[in-house]
Amino acid sequence: MLGHRDRSHRIQQILQRVIVGALFGYVVCSVISITALQTAYIVALVAWAIRLSLQGDTRQVRVPLLLPVSAFGLASVLATLLAVEPFESLLELRNVFEALVLYLIVNQVTTEARATTLVRVLMVTTMLMALYGLSQSLTYGGQFSSPRHDGQQNDVAQFIRLCR
Repeated sequence: MLGHRDRSHRIQQILQRVIVGALFGYVVCSVISITALQTAYIVALVAWAIRLSLQGDTRQVRVPLLLPVSAFGLASVLATLLAVEPFESLLELRNVFEALVLYLIVNQVTTEARATTLVRVLMVTTMLMALYGLSQSLTYGGQFSSPRHDGQQNDVAQFIRLCR
């Protein structure tokens, strides 16, 4: 029995590292890519759920709106299953888990040091993306367009053009 407990404890430590890494990925990807952001928080939520099931004691978890969020999740799953296009609806079901990110952060970011580090990483990532947008604007001027935006000008380029 002791070997099982040690293995469970080791798996919980690995899952904790996965959760922390996914939270940092969530923060970094929040200004870079929505798909990567969603992947990061789904990985963190799955690791958190597995870790909670291994712990067995969920009384320490703070989930004040569990019933309404669970009802909404169940309604969303039922709507997905009964949809005219269930596969397309299944792809959009990942957005339902966004509400659970709040609970994940409340339960995992428990120290001021971790919160400060996450905020600093967010600020640095945001600054780098802003500098990247400014460099595009200065390099290409107001005529820069992204291939993903059907010829629309870059937002930063439009803003700088208005300021001139």
